[in-house]
Amino acid sequence: MKREEKKRERDAARKRVAALFEVAGSATAQDSADRAVMKAREVGQREQVRLSRKQRQLFCRKCGAFWRARTVRVRIREGRMVYLCMMCKHIVRFPFKGPKRVQKQGKKSDRNK
Repeated sequence: MKREEKKRERDAARKRVAALFEVAGSATAQDSADRAVMKAREVGQREQVRLSRKQRQLFCRKCGAFWRARTVRVRIREGRMVYLCMMCKHIVRFPFKGPKRVQKQGKKSDRNK
């Protein structure tokens, strides 16, 4: 198989994975969302396409459940986002950097006088 052909297949697989995650996000039933995530993972594994960081944070790696408000509990603790899957009770931790604080323009500190 030529490089160009393989690259085209991988690009198509990336698009299909993204489309399946969109389907999972718009699905009303939990089981159909879970099936779309499972199918997206299968396509990614078959074509050796990595999921993006955002995509990896949308489902449980242990049970494959698509995470919504009812299926996941998210907490921020000690610089990490802690995801608790409510379906299988699996805990996943991701590094988290909070929003940068911006100093207000108009005020100067009185300490330097």
